[in-house]
Amino acid sequence: MARVENACSFVMFCETKFTSVIRGHHVYKVRWTPVIGEKLACKKDKREEAKAYDDFAVRLYKDGKDSSGGSDVLVGHVPIELSHLVCTFLNAEDSNEGDAEVIGKWTLENGLVVPAISGQP
Repeated sequence: MARVENACSFVMFCETKFTSVIRGHHVYKVRWTPVIGEKLACKKDKREEAKAYDDFAVRLYKDGKDSSGGSDVLVGHVPIELSHLVCTFLNAEDSNEGDAEVIGKWTLENGLVVPAISGQP
């Protein structure tokens, strides 16, 4: 029978990227100006006002202090068309993360939107 010495552990790593937009810039433009290349993190939005609009709301935030002394600054949301997919992914495992990288200037669509590449490592 063979013996294994110096066995190593491994972690499965997958990444999915897609181009989308960050919604809600018209609400948050007072506290955030998008910078091309800036990375934002994703978390499920548990606020009641967000749940009233979308049960699967996912917020995008940047690290830093907001005016209320919080640890992150809410800057927008994942579009409602993608929120169920992203929320399900984030809830599947505690180690699952999502982020977005700003790839362009804000544009006028249905409100102000910021083009981004969303990644789910």
